[in-house]
Amino acid sequence: AWLERGRVEMLRNNPPAALMYLQVATGLDPSNPRARGWRAEVHHTLGEQQEAIEQYSRALDMGRASVARAALLVGKGDALLALGNSDQALRDYDEAMRVWPGSVTGSLRRANLLLLLERPADAIEEASRALAVGGERAEAYLLRGTAYRLEQYGSAAADFAGALRLAPERTDIAGVLDAAKSQADAKVAAVAQVDPPQPPRQQKQAPADTPPTPTVPTQPERPARSAEELWVSARLHIDAGNFTEAVQELDEAIHQPRNGSYPVA
Repeated sequence: AWLERGRVEMLRNNPPAALMYLQVATGLDPSNPRARGWRAEVHHTLGEQQEAIEQYSRALDMGRASVARAALLVGKGDALLALGNSDQALRDYDEAMRVWPGSVTGSLRRANLLLLLERPADAIEEASRALAVGGERAEAYLLRGTAYRLEQYGSAAADFAGALRLAPERTDIAGVLDAAKSQADAKVAAVAQVDPPQPPRQQKQAPADTPPTPTVPTQPERPARSAEELWVSARLHIDAGNFTEAVQELDEAIHQPRNGSYPVA
């Protein structure tokens, strides 16, 4: 009864009362891992991270099943991260994903930490896994878009658009979406200035009494935009619903040599 009463107070967003009941519950049944886990969660909510880590550790020592163990590891990682211990937090998130690869919460937490550690490629991979396992989630799109924004602006804009579609009330997402689109447009414009299209060559007029000189075919000029820039622009066309323009630019990008700096899908 004490345990369930504590859980009710947690759901009512009353952490002090929940902690009181859960302390009694763990005193009456010290070997109950669920009571330890809930008590750790309340300590974390109250900002008592050291006590939260201790309770999470004691619950983990009781050898719970994979799903519950992953949840405890994620909670412990959150408490460690709140204390600034990112290395140990990442190890706990890694372990959570090892014991339960289907943990969407663990995947999102890990993606967020990888982004904080300035590992955008790993963050993109982890956020993609969260989307694959848990379906469309605004948080996953937002994390992956933030990682893409470091250089792949078209992909960032697409993910921010997905996040805004799932959470239209988030005005902050609308702001970063506009910024990402502006960055993509600026990058396309910068490339066009560096590599503008060449004007057509003028042919010399031959004298009237001289047979015309055969025209020698010239090599086609290199496109004004690289495959990467075409791909970025196509992603923005897709966001705007301009599918005809997107298909044209993707077809043009496909027939150019790929330098490995942009995704293929």
